[in-house]
Amino acid sequence: MLTGIHIRHYALLQDTCAGLNWDDATGRQRQNSQPWILQPLTVLVGRNSTGKTSFLDALSFVSDCLRYDVQMASVLNERGGFSRLVSADSDHSVSFELIFSEEKPAPHHLLYRFECACDQHGRPYVASEEVRRFDQDDSQPGERRLLQMAKGEGVVFDDRLNSEITVTAADLKHPALAVWGMTGTSSSLTRLYWQISRWFFSVSAHAAGRPDQRAPGGHKHISPGLDNIENVLAYYREEQPDIYQRMIRKISDRLPTDRAADREFLSGKMTSGVLKLFALLLLLEDPDPRPLLCLEEPDVGLYHEMVDLLGREMRDYSLRSDDCQIIFTTHSPFMLESMKPDEVWVFSRVRLEADQPGPLISARARCAASDPLVQAMYRQGIGLSAIWYGGHFDQEAES
Repeated sequence: MLTGIHIRHYALLQDTCAGLNWDDATGRQRQNSQPWILQPLTVLVGRNSTGKTSFLDALSFVSDCLRYDVQMASVLNERGGFSRLVSADSDHSVSFELIFSEEKPAPHHLLYRFECACDQHGRPYVASEEVRRFDQDDSQPGERRLLQMAKGEGVVFDDRLNSEITVTAADLKHPALAVWGMTGTSSSLTRLYWQISRWFFSVSAHAAGRPDQRAPGGHKHISPGLDNIENVLAYYREEQPDIYQRMIRKISDRLPTDRAADREFLSGKMTSGVLKLFALLLLLEDPDPRPLLCLEEPDVGLYHEMVDLLGREMRDYSLRSDDCQIIFTTHSPFMLESMKPDEVWVFSRVRLEADQPGPLISARARCAASDPLVQAMYRQGIGLSAIWYGGHFDQEAES
């Protein structure tokens, strides 16, 4: 599970941290207060243009780099090329530090550092990569390097040899994690690659559910646009009828319709809000769930009762397996009613010191649980929606 991330020079995310860092994970840094980590269900809130969408897109960019390559990832999803991704006036590189915490086969943390830069022609390439593992065994804790690359040269840990081997990249477009994660050289690298490359992103899908002009045929998974409901129904109806019946029964019990969800959908009489909820429930009922779902404002267009239902189903998804996680954004207080302070991250714009390189404005993320007042009000029974509506999340506005 993703428990921490540090992003530098990506759009508004000039130097933005959320969750655990590597020093906390390895115990190098002793703090008086506990570090707040990203939870199985995490919500991002904050005013408009504070970096929430950029945060999700940064995660999507890393996933796309592993699925394709850095040059392709730079132009996918209307990114417009690497030069448009880099924070203004930065040193023409972006970097990501991702922390994963796993319990199986034994408690351990994984670190993935990934840096992209561009050449004199503006073409992006992988500048450096690093994967490290820290085992939390009380009797024998330890840290080891699994992968380290710089400009195409480096080392990879080979499980069979139980030692590092020297490697050279065939090109600088493909991350080494993608290459070695598919070879099976290291089980940790394979699992890490599998996790990140299977992340799901649905951004700006406010009109979700409306059928796209798609060719007929079955699709195993709902699309990022949430617009291939008919294809998903066709796949499970024809290929896995038992799973299809179970999904439809469960979803029909939750949708505000007078008949089975599939029949209501095929009749063409579903309203836009119900269509969107249907698509989201299909996503959450996927029998092959994604390790991470990143959703931008999934509650938009839903009546408050459907918002409550969606919130419950999202939490259920995150609880079914230790490997399932959801990060979503919202501007609706209704979505926070069932959340806890340590599941809420508040984004704001902050002014950097004048002598720091890069843009003067950056996004900052802080956990709502780090505010003693928020914690005290929550313990007294005040819901997070009321705390948010009262302005207690906006104490660190741009100055």
